[in-house]
Formats: sequence, structure tokens, C-alpha cells
Amino acid sequence: MSFNALVSGADCGPVNALSQMVKHAEADRSLQKDRVGPSASGSRLQHLPTSTTAAPNAADVAMARQFFEGGQAAAPTPLQRLPFAAPNVHASVQMGPSPQLGAPVETGNAALQDAWARGAVPAPNGLAEAWNRGTSSSQAPVPSELAQARLGMPSMSMGMGMYGGFSGPRMMPMYSSLNSAQTSHQPQLDWDQEFSKVSEEDVKGKGKAKADVDDLEERFKALAARDEAQRMAEFEGHPDYMRDFEKIWNQSLHPPSKDLEEIAKWESDYQQVLQSHREEIEGLRDADFDYGADIQRAWEQRYGRGLTADMNERQDTDRPFFDPLGVPNLPEYTFEQNNPNLAAPQGTLLARAKEYLANNGLLSEAALMLEAAIQKGELGEGGYETWILLGETRSMDEREDLGLLALRQGVKIAKEAGAVGPGMLSLAVSYTNESYETAANVTLRDWLVARYPDAPLEQIKSPWHGRQVITNAFLSVAQRLHAEGKNDPDVQVGLGILYYTENAYDKAKDCFESALWARPDDYLLWNRLGSCLSNGSKPEEALNVYREALRLRPTYTRAIFNVGVACLNIGAHKEAAEHFLSALSSQKTTSGGVPPPDLNADKSEQLWKTLRKAFESMFLHIGPPGAAGAGRGRGRGAPPAPHTSHTAASNASSESSSTSRPYNACKTFWETGECPWGFECRRKHIPSSTAPDATNTTEPDQSTPVDPNSSTGQPHINAIVGPAEVHNFLNTCLHPSFQFSRPAVMQRFVDAVVSASSTSGKWTLADTQTFLHTIAEPGGSGLLRVGEIIRFEHISTDPQPNSLRFRQQGMLPSLSFQSGYLPLIAYFASDSVTRSTYHHHVNALYGLLDVDFNRFAAVLTRCMDDLITSKSFKAPQLSGSSVFKTITSVLYEYCTRFKTAVSRHPEFSPLVKKLSGWFTSWSASVESINPDFNDPLTTADIRNREFTVKQLRRPLEALEDVVDRAERTTRRLTERPRELHSRNLAEGQLASLIGLSLSYEGPGELREDGPRHDNDLESIAEIRIAPTHDELCSPFAPFLPANFPGAPHHLPPQSMDRLLDIQFRLLREELLAPIRSSISQVLEDLRQPAGTVTRLHELLSRGGGLYKSLDGHSPSFTVYAEVRAEKLECDLRRGLCCKISLNGPSPRARRAEASKRVQYWENAGRKRLVQGGLVALLWSSSGSTRIYLGVVSSGLKELVESAKKLEGRVEIDVAFFDGEAEQRLLRLMQARNAIGEDTMLLVEAPVLFESIRPFLDALQAREPSSVPLARYLAHPESGTLKETTISPPTYATRPGFELNLGCLWKGTKDLRLRPGDADSVYNVREELKTDSGLDPSQADAIVDALTSEVSLIQGPPGTGKSFTGIELLRILTTNNIGPILLIAYTNHALDHILRKVLEDEITRKVVRLGFAKATDDFVADACLLDTLVKSEESTRTDRNAAWRHLQTMREVQEAMSALMDEIVKIDAAQLPLDDYLLLHHPDHFEDLQNPPYWIQHTFEEFAGFQDADGQVDTLMDYWSKGKDLTLITPPADGARPIIHSGSSQGQTGRGRYAILSRDPQGDGAALRGDPPVRTVADAWLLDKLRYFRKIGITEVPTLPAGRRDIQALLDDPRVWRMSWEERQVICAHWTNEVRTEARVVQMAEFDRLKGRLEEARTLREESLNAAKHAVLSRAQIIGCTTTGAAKSLTSLLSGVKPKVLLVEEAGQVLEAHILASLVGTIEHMILIGDPLQLRPSLANFKLSLDNPRSGHLYRFDESLIERLSRMGLSMSQLEVQRRMRPSIADLVRKTLYPKLEDNEIVSNYPPVRGMTTNVFFLDHRHAEEGNNEDLVSKTNLYEVRMVKDLVMHFLRQGCYSQKGDIIVLCAYLGQLLEIRKALSAEVTTVIDERDAEQLFDLDGNDELMADAVAARHVKVSNQVILRTIDNFQGEEGTIVILSLVRNSGQTPARGRNVGFLNSENRTNVALSRAKEGLYILGNSEDLCRQSKMWRGVVAELKQRDQIGPGIPISCYLHPDTINIASEPGQLSQISPDGIFI
Repeated sequence: MSFNALVSGADCGPVNALSQMVKHAEADRSLQKDRVGPSASGSRLQHLPTSTTAAPNAADVAMARQFFEGGQAAAPTPLQRLPFAAPNVHASVQMGPSPQLGAPVETGNAALQDAWARGAVPAPNGLAEAWNRGTSSSQAPVPSELAQARLGMPSMSMGMGMYGGFSGPRMMPMYSSLNSAQTSHQPQLDWDQEFSKVSEEDVKGKGKAKADVDDLEERFKALAARDEAQRMAEFEGHPDYMRDFEKIWNQSLHPPSKDLEEIAKWESDYQQVLQSHREEIEGLRDADFDYGADIQRAWEQRYGRGLTADMNERQDTDRPFFDPLGVPNLPEYTFEQNNPNLAAPQGTLLARAKEYLANNGLLSEAALMLEAAIQKGELGEGGYETWILLGETRSMDEREDLGLLALRQGVKIAKEAGAVGPGMLSLAVSYTNESYETAANVTLRDWLVARYPDAPLEQIKSPWHGRQVITNAFLSVAQRLHAEGKNDPDVQVGLGILYYTENAYDKAKDCFESALWARPDDYLLWNRLGSCLSNGSKPEEALNVYREALRLRPTYTRAIFNVGVACLNIGAHKEAAEHFLSALSSQKTTSGGVPPPDLNADKSEQLWKTLRKAFESMFLHIGPPGAAGAGRGRGRGAPPAPHTSHTAASNASSESSSTSRPYNACKTFWETGECPWGFECRRKHIPSSTAPDATNTTEPDQSTPVDPNSSTGQPHINAIVGPAEVHNFLNTCLHPSFQFSRPAVMQRFVDAVVSASSTSGKWTLADTQTFLHTIAEPGGSGLLRVGEIIRFEHISTDPQPNSLRFRQQGMLPSLSFQSGYLPLIAYFASDSVTRSTYHHHVNALYGLLDVDFNRFAAVLTRCMDDLITSKSFKAPQLSGSSVFKTITSVLYEYCTRFKTAVSRHPEFSPLVKKLSGWFTSWSASVESINPDFNDPLTTADIRNREFTVKQLRRPLEALEDVVDRAERTTRRLTERPRELHSRNLAEGQLASLIGLSLSYEGPGELREDGPRHDNDLESIAEIRIAPTHDELCSPFAPFLPANFPGAPHHLPPQSMDRLLDIQFRLLREELLAPIRSSISQVLEDLRQPAGTVTRLHELLSRGGGLYKSLDGHSPSFTVYAEVRAEKLECDLRRGLCCKISLNGPSPRARRAEASKRVQYWENAGRKRLVQGGLVALLWSSSGSTRIYLGVVSSGLKELVESAKKLEGRVEIDVAFFDGEAEQRLLRLMQARNAIGEDTMLLVEAPVLFESIRPFLDALQAREPSSVPLARYLAHPESGTLKETTISPPTYATRPGFELNLGCLWKGTKDLRLRPGDADSVYNVREELKTDSGLDPSQADAIVDALTSEVSLIQGPPGTGKSFTGIELLRILTTNNIGPILLIAYTNHALDHILRKVLEDEITRKVVRLGFAKATDDFVADACLLDTLVKSEESTRTDRNAAWRHLQTMREVQEAMSALMDEIVKIDAAQLPLDDYLLLHHPDHFEDLQNPPYWIQHTFEEFAGFQDADGQVDTLMDYWSKGKDLTLITPPADGARPIIHSGSSQGQTGRGRYAILSRDPQGDGAALRGDPPVRTVADAWLLDKLRYFRKIGITEVPTLPAGRRDIQALLDDPRVWRMSWEERQVICAHWTNEVRTEARVVQMAEFDRLKGRLEEARTLREESLNAAKHAVLSRAQIIGCTTTGAAKSLTSLLSGVKPKVLLVEEAGQVLEAHILASLVGTIEHMILIGDPLQLRPSLANFKLSLDNPRSGHLYRFDESLIERLSRMGLSMSQLEVQRRMRPSIADLVRKTLYPKLEDNEIVSNYPPVRGMTTNVFFLDHRHAEEGNNEDLVSKTNLYEVRMVKDLVMHFLRQGCYSQKGDIIVLCAYLGQLLEIRKALSAEVTTVIDERDAEQLFDLDGNDELMADAVAARHVKVSNQVILRTIDNFQGEEGTIVILSLVRNSGQTPARGRNVGFLNSENRTNVALSRAKEGLYILGNSEDLCRQSKMWRGVVAELKQRDQIGPGIPISCYLHPDTINIASEPGQLSQISPDGIFI
């Protein structure tokens, strides 16, 4: 026999000898499939390590080696079937006794001794005691592995065995020998050496083998013997254990059989050898070792010959392995020798057995009765009844070997009697359980043919094809029965068995459940269903199902056994052993009072082995000292443990040597004092005396292992112990099988947990986070332990004596509330938890409260009622401050994490009210003069008590606010909002208020006519940020609430809910209005009649481009044409995105030269198709347009690369918000981008979605009560804050608090400020004014900021706002107030402050959030977060977690790629229609399968003929191809006459149709009645008549010729009567339906993978953020832009808990941005800015205050500092400016800042050279260019030329050539562009990137982008800076030339509109940028008519004679000579070289 024949099966049948041998090495007896790997086919070696297969199972390889080497394949352990790990066992799963005889036997010492005597287990130390006290409860612990698998972790290769055959290094063996972790490594090295010899000599074939099979066996035995010796040597190191072991063992507890003793020893050795193989196998796989190829060569060279001879020898006998069908040849049934029933009277045994079974008698007894009946000839019906009943009884009694033999005999007799069917299903089950799957398939096929002869069985092409054929046949029958309204439970059973063997447990479960509907009392079905659930990873459900089987038949041995197996796998070892003993007990037989020769002869060997494993498990999990956690394994993919094994020899020495490593100690920790594995390490963390961190302590010897359930070693309540102690204690507590045995152990567990939340120096941040990751791992044992305590009922407030750490303490009758329950809850609220970046774990921890909140609330209520009533917390050191802080914090965290907690738990609201009552009672007593509450706080002074109570009251009020708001939401008021008339409303607002009240329509259901669209919702938390298609197409305007006090709104006034709602909706409108406007314009164009020339049509004719808005306030947008779907990608960084290609937007982007295209996109890519930009795909089809929004996820680099590769096109990646877009694009790819008449456009609006989305996310997720400083921020009902008193920051209200301001003098002076002391504040203020470097206004501002929790500082131009902010940072950091969150509007402003902080060495603890490319190089190198993280060493826990999640992402990526390839596959095989028709159109299917006689005849005649494609037609093919119609279709040339050439008439035309008219007799004689043949049609007809007459049909069938529609065809099932056209129509319909169904499945998988990818990305981000959190936790200043703050709020900043928020340039920051950045821990907010300068910029003019129609309603660009100051909140003002010449400063001093003063330095500026005056207004009447509508592109060519002349004049002076000397400010972008053109030939012009981007939006000029980028690095002279006014705030220049542009000319026909020049804020900025000279060009008359401020400015200039129609020019050489330049060109004539001629 060849190797291939052995692996693939013999030529004569489907037998796989090697696979069969491997499978028989495992013998499980429940309906379970023996399989060593995940393959559905048992016909191949699935796990030989190749480059494409899974990792081999150790058992497979070991058995394969023994097989090839001629040895006897030893049976592996039976514990490889049911899942090793189980999910949480619900309360409904009862572990109680089984009913009647199925109940567990008594388990006292006698029972255990009996079990040990039978070889079940070597008696361990203290096992009897452990047994009596129990190691598990009705709620078994759950390991995390299975829960991880359910959450999408890589699936474990679960076999069908009892305990799951894992492949790969997923876990270590659960039932390894004692201390295998310590003893396995050395044998492994030797075994590797031995195996390498075999590999080199035999497998690789390098020379003749040096050792035969016997030698290998001897070496194996020698190694095994040495392993045993080492194990025993290690045991001897524990004399107590060995003494107890021998004592019990010698008390007549010897095994009854020598065989059992040998099996026990072999299993121990075998497990160790298997363990040693795993790493070897992994090495082979990693080396890409072709194991299969080498085994093939070895087989051919040596072993094949020997085994072939052996096989041939066996075949010479009458009993080969298998028959040709794959059915095994088995021996005859062997009857019981000592059967007392043989003496029973003849003819009564069968009846007695049936009656005995009906009465639930012992199955073993019933089996003996049936054996006797057969032996005495009582064979029952047909001679087979008794045999079949005997087989079923033996199988139920867990004696499958005997049951199989009996069933085979019964079925054989039944077949011979002609009764095919009885017993076959039972036989198939037995075959399945014995791993004879082929035989089971054959049996099921025979049964189906016997029951349903018409079952559609295809021809079986191969052994592997057979099972699928049989499955399809069963499925077909089941579907047909279902369509007929019938249910044959036997068919469902057969189908269930087939699915079961395929590992399709869910399908098998459905089949057995369907059968149970018909036979609900069938206990066999219940047991089979339980097997499906167990192997389908649902053991808790399986337990209940097994219970039902036992309820129906209490003596069902197999079900009892299965219950035990399920208990064993979920860690309930005691209950498992009880059920195994019960099963063994039920197998006892009376044997007539005469014991059999072997007491175990009537027992299942399987039961004994499994019972032994149960005892071993109990021993391992509660066993000898040092065995804690011995059975634990590492998670999949984790690197091997970094610990060297500890042998018995070293154990012995460690006891006598103080320098030796103690037993089970971690080597790494022993030597270094640290362990990289942390809490994942399985060994004890014991430092040696020489370890670097080792210290002498008085703690007990840590080398003594601690049993958590012992009464020794309890830590002090809330004692702070180190991570090593906690690790050692928890190492056993967190084992999956551990159970709390008493409250004292719970107390110890709590103490360990509390230690991890301490602030002791023993615990680092990394330690606490590693501990949290361990204790709160979702699905892990830590959560189970915590949950058990939360659910523990016996919680008492009775005082308990303090416990000494790890000392003896008596058993507690209950857990103390004060020292146990409450500290555990306090851990939930500790910073270690709430500040963690492991949000997934924290949520899992709080999920414990969510699951059992009613019990949690009951415990709190009962215990707190008792304590408050007794006016004492009954613990000396426990204060109400910690009690109330803990409870309040936990409840608040819980309800903010679980948003629906208040509504879902009716106990929540009463509990909070009770908490408020308790607090009121306690605080009243504590704050009284004579407190009567026994509390440590009462000993403090009254100020401290009041402060404490005040601090506690704030979070309690926030919690009450959450409850009140939830209750309001539940009640939901439907009446119209109240109309509030504020005392502070302006007249315009009051009028608007009245109008709003009359027209108000609330959001969502609050609107009278219902929601406006599907995204119009009442709560902002439910609104999807990205708009839906329905929203974008809605004709209704969105709900936009007015933004001022008193406006109608559905939320309560003066509430933070309302403020967040308003800001969220307005910010979302700011984001979406541009894209909505753009889409609206495109849709309007698309709706125009065909032939209409629209702007869109013109654009598309040019290939796409810029769509310019006609409305000056609406932004332009870009339309991209010819959109194509390229592929769907799963990117690890960006997630799922679709790659699409499209045309370039302009001719420059479509140039032929690749370099030109690259140049264009390098510039334009900064503004076009930007990463994070919002785009809309418009897909117009059949008159309707669908809109899909997405975000560009590709970057500039990918954009440029695609432009280089594709001519005229680019590729981008888009992440769409709707899965429908991805599905349609997939279908488009499938159709090769054939869109037909459809239109696809991509619209890009100038909105960077990702820059705004973080703010919306933060506002949406924000709990209103968590927003700090709410009393200042919420809209006051009165409309004013003038009467609001500003309190000091909370941290400054602590008694005794003071700030040291000596740092302002560099430490040379000591100045103390007490914020709450008025005298101290006054003295400090005066001291700063007189003796510091601050001017008086700066001194006032700093003192006000330090004493106010909300501080507003106004800094007019040049007054030193940044300097003031830096000094505040100096004071706060010096006094350790922080962390400080520093936010600036721009990167430039932020880096300026941080650079100054670092240069002045204020602090080095600075972290800057953001990207390196947007950061100053100096700042980036010093404090950029990403830079600092690189030097931060992350913990192994973080790295492992990140690695695991990355692996998951890669797996999903591969799966997604495979799915995409499957979906877009073009040349797919023909879709199978049969199954579809059978399910959806059974009548059509039936007619198709029963064609007319003549069609059936012709089909069969042509059977076997291949088409051109090489395929043999099925009946469906024959019909769909119309071959029957071809046969009866007349020829097209039928009218053509036939010319006779001597042939007989009967032979005419025979050539074409010869095959049909062939004469069977061969005589060719003509038939009577043949028509005459004159034409081709006559010949055809004659030929057809002859053919059809021969098959009994007298006429040629009529050719169908209908053309019915699809509905008519679906209504008529007569498919054979359909014409060719009709068949094409209905086939196309059916094909589309089948494709649609397939698409649904594919899309479901697509969505599943997409969700799994996002989950893995989130979890990986959490792991990576841990290192960032560690860096941030050490920072004093955290700097970021507003966008950076919003992005980091959830993931990072909330965990750092900053105390101070300082906002620079606050006047330019939207209020929504600040609200989103307000971390809940902020106690102090400082806003520095100028409300009178530029406001925040908006893209939506509708929301701006500058909009005369709606600005006063929405006021969205009103900054927070402006709003608060407008409402009357006190604001400090800096009053000394150090920038402007006094004459320039007067322009703003006399209009805006009356208190503004000049520093003396500005009075010393020199006069501007070449000019008569330093300030001048050129007042002209040259009209502007451009129309009214085009507001953004205004130009004034006169001013352009005059500006050029001025610039050149100043440059000719020779002293204004440096950067910053000459600034040209333009009011409009168009003017800036024109001035640049005018100056470009003369000087170097510098344009800001922001202006360049806006210019690009204006006309698509990419060259300006390049110039702007390059200008940053220009250092040449003669530079002139060109800017718009809006982009120059915060900067200054020596000379500023201001071009106002707007000018109505001499005769203003269109009015005197000055646009946004009437804005005082812009005017203020424009006039305050110049230091020495300011020159303005404009029309004073126009300005004065439109602006109050300009009137004041012009008046001032006129008073100083600094305004006129011409500019006065002078020469520094001739100062008295003045010339006037009023026209362009005059200056160059007057002063050609800078001086007068």
C-alpha cells in the first residue's frame, strides 16, 4: 500500500486508514465527532505542518510517528471533546443532584477511597477535606478564552471530543501532571535529541535508520521512566504531601486492575511528552519545514513496505479493516458469562426487559435481560427487535462498543428479513461515536433510500463527495416535507447527525430541536441536542438540556456522564466527579449475587478515565503547596514564559540555602526584582536579597505559598501591599476553577484589590493599569471574583476585629460592609480605574453593577440605613467623607457610562434620593457645633468640616441632576416651551423672541407635523453626526435653536442640557450647511429637463471642476466626473474604505506630462481631496438620486502617486458612512463599472469633516452634569451675569491654602496670596503694581485670574496677552497647581507660548499634543507627545494586548480581502437553481423533475454526452438550454426543396437527424404513413415522426411559442411548456434572485467583519494609549489646539484630570470648542483674548453675527469670552500697549479702548522715511470692480496700482527691506491676488497658506499654494507680506498699507455698501497691526455712512489733517518739500530713487 493510498483511502473504498487510526486513539461515547482538528473531512491528515495548513495537534504527530515507526498507537487522553473553556453559567443552570438513580452518589471518604481503589486518581494530600468542603458552587467560574472567542477572537480548533482538541499553543494541558511546568523542560530537550535522530535518519532519508521501531519504543519508555522519577523526586521535596499520599494509598486502596494502573502511569508520561512536542512542532512550522513531504519519503523508503506487508497480511484473513463501502469489519457480540437471567423462564425475558426499561430500571440490568433473551431465542419482531433494543440500551449505558455490535447484528437481520430501516439511525449514531463516519454515512443513505425511495441521490464521485451528496438528499427531503406542512423527526435526526460530523453544531442543534417538536419526550434527542450545545461552545445551555434527558430517564448513564463532562469543563470538578461516580454506580449489575471475576468488567473504561481526570483536576486546583495556578495556560499568541524551569534538585537545595531561589519563584523577579509579565506571570514574585529592588522587611516569608481559601495570611483592611504580594495572592484566586469558600477569603481578595488602587510608592501607574487589565479582563476570572462579591448576600455592618496582614483569623459569618464591600466599590471609583485608558475593561467592571444593580442597591440601602440610624460607621478609621464620596462617585460613573441605567433600573432613583437623605442627616450632624455622629471628621475644625461637606455636596448634586433629567426625559413634556422675557434682551432680540414663540417647531416628535426626516431627533445623543440621505433631501429647514436666553426651547432654561443642545446643533449646521447647499444645487441641475444647459452640464462637459456659487455667502465646491469603483480595502490604520477613481478637476490636473500632474496635486492636494474632507457620492439612476456621504481617508502622498500613475485621473480612498454605498460599489465592481444610463458624481465641499467631528462627538457624549463651572456657562434665565459672584477656584478654597508668587521675582522674594482672604488679595495686588515687572493692569489681571474660578482677561492690541498668560503659567506650575490644559486657536500661537515656557525654564514637564509637521521644530523635539512616547517603555501587558488586537485586525483584513474577491468575481460558475426552486418555487421544481415522457426519454438517451464546455447536463441544464425545444424546432430553411439523387424517400434527410431516427433493428425500412418529402421541412418532419413513433408518440410535440411576463410565468409552474423566450426571462429572474440571496449572506459577513475590525481597532488604540497616558500623567502643562483637545478628550485628557484650563486667543475660539474641551475635573478656567478683535470664522454666514437677518438669533461666532462679558461677568483689561505709535493707537483708543495707555517705548519710534506723516487715509472715488453678487472676489485696480507705488517707494528708502517691514493688508482675496500680480515682477511677495487656500477655492490657482509653502523658508531681502485682514490677527508690521477695496465711485448707483468693513472687529484688527506707519486707501464717505467706528476714525484723521485725495510725500534730504501723489505712477516720477530729484 502506498502512502497516498493510506492517507487518501483505498482504491476500492473511502477508507482512510491512518485517519481512522488517529481517530480511534480518542474514544468518546456521547454523540460527538472524533476529530483532532477543525477540518470537516476526516479523510486527510489536516495538521501536518505545511505552509498553508494549521498547526498540528501534538497528539496527531505523536500517533503518526508511532504509526510510521511500527509501534502501537497509544490512545490519548479522553479529555479532548467538550470545550475546555465555558462562558458564564447562568443562574438557571443547576448543579444539584440528578433525579432518582441519576443523582450523584454520596461523596464521603468511603466513596473517594473506592474511586481511588479503582485507579481513578492517586490520592492527593488533603483531597478528602477539600472534597467535603467543596471547591465549586452552582455558579462555576468561567475562564476568559471562550468569552474571547465569542467576542471575535481567533477561534480555537475545537474537536468534537469531550474536552476540545486544541491545535496550536493556545493553552497548556489542563490536566497535566503535578508540577509539569517545572519538570517538563529537561525531558523535552532529550526528547528533541531523540526525535532529531529519527528525523535525520528516517524521515529525511539520509542513510539507513540506526534504530528500528523497538529501539524507539525503548527510548520512549526510558524517557518516560526518567520523567516519572523526576516527578517523584520533586514530590519527595514535600514530605507532608508524600506522607498523606502514602497513608491513604496504603489503606487497601489498590487499583482493582493492573491495566488501570498502567494506563494511569502512561497517561501521565504521555501528557509530558506531548507537551515537549508542541514547541518542536512550532519550530518546524516556523522553519517552513515540509513535514508531509518528508513523511512521504520516509514512507516510500522504509515504513511503507513494512506496513504494506502488514496490511496485506491482514487482508489475507477474512477480516480486513473495512469493506469497499468503508464499513468496518467488527467482531461478533460477546455475551456476559455470568448472567443470572439465563435461568429465567423461556419466553418472558424480552417482555420483562421492556417493562424494566419503561420503569426506569438500571440500563445494565436491562441489557443483561436482553442478552439472555437473545441467547434463549427471544428475538422479537422479525428476529431483530431484541438485538436493536440491546444495542440501544448498551449505548445509553455508555457501553458504545457493545451497543455498536448489537445494533449491527440487528440491522443485518432486519435487512435480511426485508425490513430495511429499523435500528439504522441508532446504528449511524453509534458509528459516529466510534468515529466510523463513512460507515455512518452509508447507513444513513441506506435508511433514507428505504424510507424515501424518491430521495434525490446524486452519483457519488468520491468518498469525500459522498457525505455532501447524502446531506443534500436529506436536506431535500426535509425541505419537501416542510413545504408539505410535514415534519419527519427521523429525517431531522439523520440530517442532524450529518451536520454534527461536519462540526456544524448550530445546524445540528436546529435539526434536533425540530425533531423534538415532534417527539418532546424523546430523551435520546435531548441528549443529542446537549452534545451539539456542548461542542458548540454552549455548555451552560447543554447542562439544562442534559437535565431534561435525565428527567425523562433518570438512569440514562450517558446523560449523567455528559453532565459530568460539562461540569468538568466549566471548572465544577466536584460536581463532575459526583456525576461520574453516579454513572459508574448505575452500571453496577447484580449478577445473581455472584461478583464477576473482574469488578470493572461491566464498567465503561471511559468513565473510569474521566473520573480519574476529575480527581486530578480537583487535586491540581486545591492541591499541595505551590501548586496554585499550575493548570493555567497563557493566551494564544503570547510569547513563551521567560522563566527557567525549577527542578526537584534545585528545590531541595533551596530549602537549605538562603541564597537559592525558593520553590516556584519567578527567576526573573528573583534576580532583578521585576517581572515583565506582571500579573500574567504564573510563578511567585519573590525578590532575592541581592535583587536591585530588594529591601529588608518584616513581612512573612513570601516563599511560603498561600492558599486563598485557607484561614491564614489575611492582609490588613485596606492595607497597602506591593504588587508582588498581590500577584502571589491572586495567582490562585484568578484561576478559573477557584471559588470563595468563606467571607474571610473575600475579605483578603478585597484587600488585595484595594492595594492596587492606592497611591503608595510601591505601585506605579503601570502596575495599577496592569492589575486593572488582569482583574477586569472581559470574560476573565477576575470579573467573576468581583461579581461574586457584588452578588454576595451576607453583607453585615457589624464591627469586625481588624485583621493582621497574612495572619490567622477565624471564619467570618459574613462579609463586612465597611472593610469588605465598601472598599471594593471604592476601587471602582479610584483613579486607577476612572482615569484608565482601558475603557473596555472599565466598562466591563461597571457592567457588574449593571447586571446585579437591584442586589447592589438593596445591600447599600440596608447597610447605610443601619449605619446612619446608629449614627456611626462602626469602624474607627472610616469617615462619612470617604463613604459618601465612594457611593456618589460609583453611582455617577455608572449612570454616565450606562446612559439608560436610570430608566432601566427602578431602584436607581430611590437609591439616589436615599443617598441624599443620608448625606443630609450626616452633614447636619458633622457641621453642627456639637456633632452627635461618631465620625473621625468631627475632630477637625469647623472650617475643614464645612469645606469637606461642600466638596461632597457638589458631586451629589450632579448625580441628582442626572436622575432628574432622566425622569424628565421619561415624562417628556409635550406642551410648547415657555416664553421667557429676559430683562436683558435687546429690542431686536425681544422682537425675534415673540416671532420665534409663534413659529417655534421643536425637534423630532415634538414637532406638530412629526419629524422633518429620519435624523430629526429630540435628543442630540441619538442624532447621527453625518447626515442621512433622507436628511439631505428633506425640503424642511433643520431645527436650529436660537442662541440667547429666553428663546423657546424644549429643554429647561438655565440648564447645561440646553446649552449643549444649542451648541451641538449649531456646530453641526456649520459643518453640514456647505455640503447640503452644494448637493442642493447639483440636485436642482439634475432635475432640469433633458437638454437644459445648466452649470453642472457645462462642468461635466469639461470633465468636472469648480462649481462657483452665485450667492456670495455660499462657498464654491468641486464636482468630479467619471467616478469608478476600483476596490474595497481593509486598511489596518484607516479601517474599511473604498478606493475610487475620478477625473482631475481642471485641465492642469489632466495634463499629459506626469510631472505636471504631480506638481498640480502637490499644491492642490493641500486643499482638494484632503484627508478628513467631506465628500458626497451622488448616484442618479432611473430618475432618482441617492446620496452617500463619506470622508476621504487617503493622504496627499497617495493622491500624488495616483496622479503620477493615471493620466488625467486620481484615486482616493473614501470611508462611507452608509454600508449601502459599499454594497452598491461592490456590485458596480462586479459589473466592471458598467453604469449604463446612471450618473455618478463626487461632490467635495470645502469642509474638513474630521476637524469638526471630534467636537460634535464630545458635545454629544457629554453628560451635562459633568460640565464644570455650569453656573457661569449656562444661559442665565435673567439674561445677565452682573449679579453673579465669582468664587475662587475649588482647590484654592481648602483651609490654609496659599499661593507663593515669589517666582515673579525669580525666587528672590516671598509673596503669599490667600485667594479667600480679601486683605491678602489687596496687599498682593499693590505689591505687584509697585515692585514687579508687571504694569498695573497686568498685576490686576493676574490677581483676578488667581482668585476667580472663571477669569476673563481682555487684551487690546499690543498689550501683552501672551506675556500675561506665561506669567500665570509660571505661578501655577511653581505652586504645583495642575495639570494645566493650555489651549490655543492656532498652532503658531500655541508653539509661541510653549517655546517661551521652555526657554524661560518655567517647567520642563510640558507635553504638546498634535502632529510634528504642524509644530515648531524646537517645541516638537522638546515636548511633542509622539516624541516623548518613543522613549516611554510600555508594559508587556499593553504590548501583548496591542499585538493581539493587531493580529485580529490582520485576520479580519485577510478575511475581508477573500470576501471581496468572492463578491467581485466575474466569471463565476453557473449558480445552482435547484435548491432555490425547491425552497421558493416547489411547484416549478416538481414539474421540472417530472418532464413529459418524450423529454425524459431524450434526456436519458443523451445522458453522458458532454457539451462544448465539457460539462454533462443536468435536467435543469437541459431545460434552461432549451435542448428539448431544439429537438422540435423546425429548420429555418424548411421551405427549401430537396433535390432527389436516387436515394429512397425514406432515407431523405437522414444525415441531419440520423441519431434520432436510427432503426433499432438496423433494417432502415420506411414506416407506413410517412408523408411525402419535397422540402427540408418535410424531411425534418418525417425524421421526427419516425423518432417519436418509436418511443410511442404518434405526433411531433407542439413547440411552445408564448411571450408572457414574469409574473405570469411565476404563477404557472408548467416549466416544460414555456417557450425559449419565456425560459430566458424566468431563468434570468431566478438567477438574479439567487445572486441576491447570496449577496445577502455576503453582506452579512461583510458587516460582521467590519464591526470586528472596528472593535479591534478601538481596543488596540486603548492599549497604545496607555503609554501616552503615562507620559501625560507626569506633565504640568499639556498644550494643544482646540481640535487636539477635542480629539484627545475621551481617550487621554479625561484620564489625566487637568485642574486648570487656560485658553489663549479665546476671542477667536468658538464657544462649542471650549465646551467640548472642558474636562469634568477643571476647577479653574482662564480665558485670555479680546472680544473686540476678530471673532471665530464661520463657513455658514447664516449663523454669523454679521448677518443682518439671522445673526442676532444664532450668534454662533460669538466667542465664550465675548458672551460672558456681554452678559456682565467681570473681565479684567490690560491697558498698556507696547506696539503702536500713539497716533496710530488713537484710532482705536478713541473708538474702542478709552483706557488704553501707551508704553514709553512707542513714543520713541522714528518717523516713517519718505512720508510727510506717519498715518494717512487716501480718500478716493475710484469705483471697485466686480458685481454685487460676487462678494468674495472684489477688486479695486486703482488701489492696486497705488499700493504698488507705495511699496516700491518704501523699498527705495533702503531701510524697509526686511521681512515684516512692509505689510499689505487687503479686505478681499481678489484684491490680494491682483496686488500680488502687480508686485511679482518687482519684489518677493509672501502669501500666507490660509490666504492661498482661500484663493484656491476662489479660482483653483494651485501656483499660489506652492508659493505660500515656499515662502515660509524665504530669507531674501525686499520681502513684502501680503495678507487679508482676517489672517493677520496677532501679528504686526513696521509699516502697514491697508487696501479697503470697497468704493461706490463718484455716483453710487448701487448704494454705498461696504460689506464686512462695517464690522468693528475687523476694523479694529486692520487699524492696530502697524507699529510705525499706517496708510489707508478707501472711500471715507461710504465708510462713514455704514459704520459708526469708521465715522470716529475719519473724524480723528480729519482733525489731524491726515486724510485727503493724495498722499503727501517728503524726502529725508528735503523734509520741508512736500509733494502730493494722487494717481498711479506719480510716486516714481516724484521720487524715482527714494529721494526727490
